[in-house]
Amino acid sequence: MTMQRWMSLSFCLLGALTLFEACGGAQQVQNELENALDTNNDGKPDAWQRMEHHEGHLYLAEKRYDLNFDGKLDVIRLFDVEGNEIENRLDLDFDGHFDVNTRFEEGQITQKTYDANFDGQPDIFQYYEGGQLLRIERDLNFDGQIDHWEHYSNGQPVSAESDDDGDGKPDHEVDLFENEVLEPTPDLPPAESSEP
Repeated sequence: MTMQRWMSLSFCLLGALTLFEACGGAQQVQNELENALDTNNDGKPDAWQRMEHHEGHLYLAEKRYDLNFDGKLDVIRLFDVEGNEIENRLDLDFDGHFDVNTRFEEGQITQKTYDANFDGQPDIFQYYEGGQLLRIERDLNFDGQIDHWEHYSNGQPVSAESDDDGDGKPDHEVDLFENEVLEPTPDLPPAESSEP
């Protein structure tokens, strides 16, 4: 398959599934709630959409794609009754395990996780507020513990912290505007009560 054909099929798969014929495949209606499409005409479906009932109406609840035609799902997109995407899962290396998971609320991204080393555990966590990147937490040494934090304002990086000794606490902070290392604030003892 040529790269141009692959890109064309991928684009069609990620587009609106209601336009099945646009990809040149054969639509297979499984029932009133689930439709499938064979985009490469090999006799096996590789794109699906699932409808659900809500208060007497049907709405698109899920789209699924097998982008490389190996029989394993590579993309799952979930939608709420309003038509907003609420979750998107991607298998980047086509091994049958989802490596990127993106969550949305009211049409805006709220969180994205990545499995950077493809071991089945997320290593990078991105948090958003109002659709803007707020912070990134990373497990750089893949031991299951966050050891690097990046903070953002208006979607731009402002500071980063690292845990170099593995205790789960930042050991130093870098102000990304000034490029200077800031020493951590020492842990202060709890305030004593001033009551008599």
